[in-house]
Amino acid sequence: LIIGGAGVGGSIAIQLALELARTGRRCALIDADTVAPSLALLLGLGDDAPGIAAACRRAELGGLDAAELSRVAVAVETSAGTVDLLAGLNRPSRWPELSADRLSTTLGVCREWAEETVIDVSAAFDAYEEVSDDLSGPRRHAATTAVLREADVIVAVTAADPLSISRFLRDHAELRGLVGPTARVAVVANQVRPGPLGIDARGQIRRALERFAGITDVTFLPHDQRAADAALLHARPMADVTPRSALVAAVRRLAEHLEPARPRTPVTADSRRGSSRAVRWLRPARAVRAASRRGSDPEWAS
Repeated sequence: LIIGGAGVGGSIAIQLALELARTGRRCALIDADTVAPSLALLLGLGDDAPGIAAACRRAELGGLDAAELSRVAVAVETSAGTVDLLAGLNRPSRWPELSADRLSTTLGVCREWAEETVIDVSAAFDAYEEVSDDLSGPRRHAATTAVLREADVIVAVTAADPLSISRFLRDHAELRGLVGPTARVAVVANQVRPGPLGIDARGQIRRALERFAGITDVTFLPHDQRAADAALLHARPMADVTPRSALVAAVRRLAEHLEPARPRTPVTADSRRGSSRAVRWLRPARAVRAASRRGSDPEWAS
């Protein structure tokens, strides 16, 4: 079970799921964000699919199995293969439906249903939320807490700017208090660029995380606005529309770092323009137009 999220992780979770699916293993993508669910919309799907809420209801009734998960999931076809999506809540006000017990049971079934599972969770969680006057009532961030406790790997994402780094240091301490010092946490700095931090942005981030949190292993994802905009415009994963993006390559290296022993299907982005389906679909039309221009040109005719 691999967790993608904590902050700006929606698009990263999608791309990470693609890279894990590239190994040929069955990969599931779950939107367990109870504050700002977004995966279905980022993939051009309606937000009215049954998704994770329906799975949790079935889990509470004891009727959830692999076949039921396949029924409520949406199969998303990508350049890396099929990814099964359990869409999130269509309204954040429905957060009580994703209780800790329901979600823990659902994740247990997911381990049997899919070989790899990527879960996008909210950045907001409170490690001390259980210390309250009303212990019997629903807790606002119980879903995030339950997922973090069930995770095999936690991908903790922070934006690469001073404010985000400062908040991340506080949240990382609470995260360690929740999951313990031995849990595997992969730290990712996203949208790395010199603007907010000046010269040697990576070095500044690395030194700050090591000095104040003892974090020595950091993965950096570059700021690639063109790839992000193209993914939003087409409502597709970045690897499908901009396969040669530096951000896509960085997430691919992150997936290899998380699962180094898994073989991957070679990426066929051999040209500068890439080899995504969108590009391949456009090439025949371009060839036809070029041929028609040559046929009407007197020089070509002679």
